[in-house]
Amino acid sequence: QLLGEHEVEILELEIPSRPARAEIVTRPLGELGFPGGTLVGAVIRGQEVLIGSGDTVLQPGDEVLVVCAPQAAAQVEELLS
Repeated sequence: QLLGEHEVEILELEIPSRPARAEIVTRPLGELGFPGGTLVGAVIRGQEVLIGSGDTVLQPGDEVLVVCAPQAAAQVEELLS
């Protein structure tokens, strides 16, 4: 997809009940080691929509909207699986 003049991936991912890396539901987003240029735009938790920040801690079942460079998409998907 194009965002302005840039090609980006927009991912919609659900945080599993038992993530492969437990720290994705215990540590804030800012500490998870996302690839450069990655933006967690929104976290959908039930009926609530949160704007992602470095202090946001994900929970199992959250739906996460991520904008990233196409070459980072696989790494982001692996991180949040």
